[in-house]
Amino acid sequence: MSGWVLRQAQDKLKSKPPQKLNYLELEILVLNTPEIIKPPITNLEFLKKLIPHREPMILVDTLQYHDSTSLISRLLIAEENLFVIAHQFSEAGILEHMAQSVALHTGYSGYLSKKATREGYIGAIKKAEILQLPKVGEIITTQVTISYSAMDMTLVTIESKVNEKLIATAEMSTVLKPIAP
Repeated sequence: MSGWVLRQAQDKLKSKPPQKLNYLELEILVLNTPEIIKPPITNLEFLKKLIPHREPMILVDTLQYHDSTSLISRLLIAEENLFVIAHQFSEAGILEHMAQSVALHTGYSGYLSKKATREGYIGAIKKAEILQLPKVGEIITTQVTISYSAMDMTLVTIESKVNEKLIATAEMSTVLKPIAP
């Protein structure tokens, strides 16, 4: 991209709120802005760039905190969410939200080091305990703590809370899809 085009795009971005950016403008912002976008991040278009999931399967709406070994994410439970049954967020939804929180850690870490988002899989769920199902309108706050990470495999412990009350815990491993040669 030429310097003139880049300057024109950056000038346009300065006058536009982040939630109104189109895909190309967001790419320019992410790839060419010297400032790093830092948590808390609530811009869904930016968050979508950090995880391989697409609507209606996006189950994180805030990246609250990130460091090299942990992350805090959030999700407001909406009535139209695919995992809502009888006004409650299902067990499967909680586990998928946890897995997407791990993916968000990987994606944001990649963003910080200017690497592309990679697809991953739940390798195994060693232990999961669902203590309470959140209701529509509640916000799940999830903390991911990385126990071990090597060669595209990550072992994590995860706690999810609603209003500071523990609703779920899990230990799982995730595996990143190999990069095509």
